[in-house]
Amino acid sequence: RLYLENTTRAYKRLGQLLVDARLAGVVDWNAIIDRTRALEGNPHWESPTEVLDEAFDAYQIDKWANQDYRVEVWIEKDALVGVIEQTCQDLDIDYFSCRGYPSISEVWKAARRLRRYTIHGQTPVVLHFSDHDPSGIDMTRDLDERLALFAGFPIEVHRMALLRRQVDHFGL
Repeated sequence: RLYLENTTRAYKRLGQLLVDARLAGVVDWNAIIDRTRALEGNPHWESPTEVLDEAFDAYQIDKWANQDYRVEVWIEKDALVGVIEQTCQDLDIDYFSCRGYPSISEVWKAARRLRRYTIHGQTPVVLHFSDHDPSGIDMTRDLDERLALFAGFPIEVHRMALLRRQVDHFGL
Protein backbone atom coordinates (compact mmCIF):
# COMPACT_ATOMS: atom_id res chain seq x y z
CA ARG A 1 0.00 0.00 0.00
CA LEU A 2 1.05 3.54 -0.62
CA TYR A 3 0.89 5.99 2.23
CA LEU A 4 0.80 9.75 2.27
CA GLU A 5 3.30 11.31 4.63
CA ASN A 6 1.53 13.01 7.57
CA THR A 7 2.95 16.50 7.07
CA THR A 8 1.50 19.93 6.37
CA ARG A 9 3.28 19.98 3.02
CA ALA A 10 1.78 16.63 1.95
CA TYR A 11 -1.68 17.73 3.15
CA LYS A 12 -1.52 20.95 1.13
CA ARG A 13 -0.26 19.06 -1.93
CA LEU A 14 -3.12 16.56 -1.69
CA GLY A 15 -5.60 19.42 -1.32
CA GLN A 16 -4.27 21.10 -4.46
CA LEU A 17 -4.33 17.80 -6.39
CA LEU A 18 -7.98 17.33 -5.46
CA VAL A 19 -8.82 20.91 -6.49
CA ASP A 20 -7.10 20.34 -9.84
CA ALA A 21 -8.84 16.97 -10.29
CA ARG A 22 -12.26 18.51 -9.67
CA LEU A 23 -11.56 21.40 -12.04
CA ALA A 24 -10.43 18.90 -14.69
CA GLY A 25 -13.56 16.79 -14.20
CA VAL A 26 -11.62 13.76 -12.93
CA VAL A 27 -13.17 13.88 -9.44
CA ASP A 28 -16.89 14.54 -9.10
CA TRP A 29 -17.74 17.77 -7.27
CA ASN A 30 -20.07 15.85 -4.96
CA ALA A 31 -17.35 13.38 -3.95
CA ILE A 32 -15.85 15.79 -1.40
CA ILE A 33 -18.05 17.50 1.16
CA ASP A 34 -17.14 20.60 3.15
CA ARG A 35 -19.09 20.16 6.38
CA THR A 36 -17.61 23.27 7.98
CA ARG A 37 -19.35 25.81 5.77
CA ALA A 38 -23.05 25.96 5.04
CA LEU A 39 -25.55 28.55 3.92
CA GLU A 40 -27.97 29.37 6.73
CA GLY A 41 -31.44 30.79 6.23
CA ASN A 42 -35.15 30.35 6.73
CA PRO A 43 -37.00 27.59 4.91
CA HIS A 44 -39.61 28.67 2.36
CA TRP A 45 -42.53 26.84 0.78
CA GLU A 46 -44.82 27.70 -2.10
CA SER A 47 -47.96 26.47 -0.35
CA PRO A 48 -49.27 24.90 2.87
CA THR A 49 -49.41 21.60 0.96
CA GLU A 50 -45.62 21.72 0.49
CA VAL A 51 -45.18 22.21 4.25
CA LEU A 52 -47.41 19.23 4.99
CA ASP A 53 -45.64 17.08 2.39
CA GLU A 54 -42.28 17.89 3.96
CA ALA A 55 -43.59 17.17 7.46
CA PHE A 56 -44.98 13.85 6.23
CA ASP A 57 -41.63 12.90 4.69
CA ALA A 58 -39.75 13.88 7.88
CA TYR A 59 -41.97 11.92 10.27
CA GLN A 60 -40.23 8.94 11.89
CA ILE A 61 -41.04 6.76 14.83
CA ASP A 62 -38.22 6.65 17.39
CA LYS A 63 -36.80 3.13 16.97
CA TRP A 64 -34.98 3.41 20.31
CA ALA A 65 -37.94 4.58 22.41
CA ASN A 66 -38.64 1.17 23.97
CA GLN A 67 -35.06 -0.12 24.12
CA ASP A 68 -33.06 -0.64 27.31
CA TYR A 69 -30.17 1.40 25.92
CA ARG A 70 -29.93 4.72 24.08
CA VAL A 71 -26.83 4.76 21.91
CA GLU A 72 -25.06 7.79 20.47
CA VAL A 73 -21.97 7.79 18.25
CA TRP A 74 -19.40 10.51 18.85
CA ILE A 75 -16.48 11.00 16.46
CA GLU A 76 -13.38 13.12 16.78
CA LYS A 77 -13.37 14.57 13.26
CA ASP A 78 -15.86 15.88 10.73
CA ALA A 79 -14.03 13.86 8.09
CA LEU A 80 -15.46 10.67 9.65
CA VAL A 81 -19.08 11.78 9.37
CA GLY A 82 -19.27 10.38 5.85
CA VAL A 83 -18.06 7.02 7.17
CA ILE A 84 -20.68 6.64 9.92
CA GLU A 85 -23.57 8.80 8.72
CA GLN A 86 -25.54 6.31 6.62
CA THR A 87 -25.22 3.49 9.15
CA CYS A 88 -26.30 5.77 12.00
CA GLN A 89 -29.26 7.04 9.98
CA ASP A 90 -30.30 3.51 9.01
CA LEU A 91 -30.18 2.44 12.67
CA ASP A 92 -31.75 5.69 13.94
CA ILE A 93 -28.67 6.45 16.04
CA ASP A 94 -27.81 10.07 16.80
CA TYR A 95 -24.22 11.03 15.97
CA PHE A 96 -22.03 13.96 16.87
CA SER A 97 -18.75 15.26 15.45
CA CYS A 98 -16.79 16.56 18.42
CA ARG A 99 -14.19 18.37 16.29
CA GLY A 100 -11.53 17.43 18.81
CA TYR A 101 -12.37 18.08 22.43
CA PRO A 102 -16.00 19.24 22.47
CA SER A 103 -16.76 22.56 24.13
CA ILE A 104 -17.99 22.61 27.70
CA SER A 105 -21.35 23.90 26.40
CA GLU A 106 -21.78 20.89 24.09
CA VAL A 107 -20.81 18.42 26.83
CA TRP A 108 -23.25 20.09 29.24
CA LYS A 109 -26.08 19.89 26.65
CA ALA A 110 -25.21 16.26 25.93
CA ALA A 111 -25.22 15.36 29.63
CA ARG A 112 -28.69 16.86 30.02
CA ARG A 113 -29.92 14.93 26.97
CA LEU A 114 -28.35 11.67 28.17
CA ARG A 115 -29.80 12.18 31.66
CA ARG A 116 -33.29 12.52 30.14
CA TYR A 117 -32.94 9.04 28.67
CA THR A 118 -32.60 7.61 32.17
CA ILE A 119 -35.95 9.16 33.12
CA HIS A 120 -37.46 6.89 30.46
CA GLY A 121 -35.64 3.87 31.90
CA GLN A 122 -32.88 3.79 29.31
CA THR A 123 -29.14 3.46 29.88
CA PRO A 124 -27.32 6.05 27.77
CA VAL A 125 -24.22 4.80 25.93
CA VAL A 126 -21.71 6.88 23.98
CA LEU A 127 -19.59 5.05 21.40
CA HIS A 128 -16.47 7.18 20.87
CA PHE A 129 -14.28 7.05 17.75
CA SER A 130 -11.02 9.02 17.69
CA ASP A 131 -7.41 8.82 16.59
CA HIS A 132 -4.90 6.59 18.35
CA ASP A 133 -2.68 9.43 19.46
CA PRO A 134 -2.26 11.03 22.90
CA SER A 135 -5.05 13.57 22.45
CA GLY A 136 -7.41 11.10 20.76
CA ILE A 137 -6.96 8.62 23.59
CA ASP A 138 -7.35 11.36 26.20
CA MET A 139 -10.59 12.58 24.62
CA THR A 140 -12.38 9.41 25.71
CA ARG A 141 -11.25 9.93 29.31
CA ASP A 142 -12.24 13.59 29.13
CA LEU A 143 -15.72 12.80 27.79
CA ASP A 144 -16.23 10.16 30.47
CA GLU A 145 -15.31 12.59 33.26
CA ARG A 146 -17.15 15.67 31.99
CA LEU A 147 -20.33 13.80 31.09
CA ALA A 148 -20.41 12.25 34.57
CA LEU A 149 -19.81 15.66 36.14
CA PHE A 150 -22.71 17.31 34.31
CA ALA A 151 -25.09 14.34 34.34
CA GLY A 152 -24.55 13.70 38.04
CA PHE A 153 -23.76 10.02 37.47
CA PRO A 154 -21.42 7.96 35.25
CA ILE A 155 -22.35 7.72 31.58
CA GLU A 156 -21.14 4.66 29.68
CA VAL A 157 -18.49 5.91 27.25
CA HIS A 158 -16.87 3.19 25.16
CA ARG A 159 -13.82 3.85 23.02
CA MET A 160 -14.48 1.94 19.79
CA ALA A 161 -11.62 3.15 17.61
CA LEU A 162 -8.88 3.67 17.02
CA LEU A 163 -7.51 1.02 19.37
CA ARG A 164 -3.93 -0.28 19.57
CA ARG A 165 -5.02 -3.72 18.36
CA GLN A 166 -6.71 -2.09 15.33
CA VAL A 167 -3.54 -0.13 14.55
CA ASP A 168 -1.50 -3.35 14.75
CA HIS A 169 -4.01 -5.48 12.83
CA PHE A 170 -4.41 -3.04 9.93
CA GLY A 171 -0.81 -1.82 9.95
CA LEU A 172 -1.78 1.78 10.53
